Amino acid sequence: MKLLIINQPVENRGDESAHRGLVRALVSTFPDARITCAFIGENEASVEQLRVQSSRVEYISIPMQRGTQRIPALALQWGLGGLVSKVHPAYRHFDRLVRSADYIINAPGGICMGGFQSWRHVHSLKMAHDAGKPIAYYSRSFGPFATATRKDRLFLQISSRLLRSFDFLSIRDRRTMNLAEQMGLRYVAASDTAFLDVPRATLPREVDAMIGMTDYSVFVPNSLVWHVNYRTTDAERIDLFFIALIARLRARYPDRKVVMLPQLYNLAERGDFRYFERLRQRSPHKQHIVVMPETYGSDIQQAIIARSSLVVGARYHSIVFAINNKVPFVALSYEHKVSGLLSLLGLEARGYDISGLGADGFRHEEALTRFEGILDHPCDSTDASARAHALARECFQSLVRRITAGGRCAC
Repeated sequence: MKLLIINQPVENRGDESAHRGLVRALVSTFPDARITCAFIGENEASVEQLRVQSSRVEYISIPMQRGTQRIPALALQWGLGGLVSKVHPAYRHFDRLVRSADYIINAPGGICMGGFQSWRHVHSLKMAHDAGKPIAYYSRSFGPFATATRKDRLFLQISSRLLRSFDFLSIRDRRTMNLAEQMGLRYVAASDTAFLDVPRATLPREVDAMIGMTDYSVFVPNSLVWHVNYRTTDAERIDLFFIALIARLRARYPDRKVVMLPQLYNLAERGDFRYFERLRQRSPHKQHIVVMPETYGSDIQQAIIARSSLVVGARYHSIVFAINNKVPFVALSYEHKVSGLLSLLGLEARGYDISGLGADGFRHEEALTRFEGILDHPCDSTDASARAHALARECFQSLVRRITAGGRCAC
């Protein structure tokens, strides 16, 4: 059996953890399967950091020349998808991989089909659909869909057709589930695929040396200005909020270090490490802040979190990692996948909505007070962690049954 994984996000430790959880489960469940993970136009060094070591798993990076990133959008908007798959060398290669596969799995991840409106994402799915292959859209969030322009409406139209065509659709958060029900879609409820796996990595000596043996909290801020919903917000206000939040942590837990874990990697100035270092340098508590290098993978990050006393996260997977390792947390919810995760697991009280951060109307002091109020209440996520693991396993077993049955082509 040949399984092909497509649309795997890179350069994000959270997506890496979901990838590893899924691939390790597939390797364990299908001992005779060949698994190919295909990437178009991605940095090979970034792809390499995702790698699951197995002789049955192959990673293929298909190069794309600069200036060709708009091809998927143009192909779909002008009805040229079939022509592109025949004449463009990268997409010809991808098409051969699709046609040789028995089953296609769209990798777990965020809102490429929705807020970020990734034409490349839907183009790859449409190529698989047009080849008549059964497709699993696995443990995803999607929506909301814009409708203001013709281009928006076309993206929604293509996305809706694809969502209705999938052999298997699973959703990882309550907000997306509500949208799916409004759209009349059948789906399998899931939690994040990272919950398939609780890695038990040993911390390297240099990590121990950086953190030390003292107690610590993990803090994962988010610059946010990269996000479609925050592009007009004031970056300085966002930074000052996070610096003030560190001060509140230090005041409440003066004996604890604050350890910052970069989620984005291989992105130079746009990466988390440099952003976190800038925040550290501006903080009056910089001598108590440790910014971990971006080179440590998701297994090591989860081991760091497992030893911590608290996680404060403005990134989705920092909260997933906390729940996975049963560590107390406060979630700073910047988009619906975060609040949707908390709602799914009955943990709404552990989150605060920061969706207005950086805008004129956001009340910083009120938010910081609410943050401290959440800290005042004990956090036992044992039951939620068990539910998350159960949902992830049940969803995976549902996928296994579809793959074993051979899927169907919903053309």
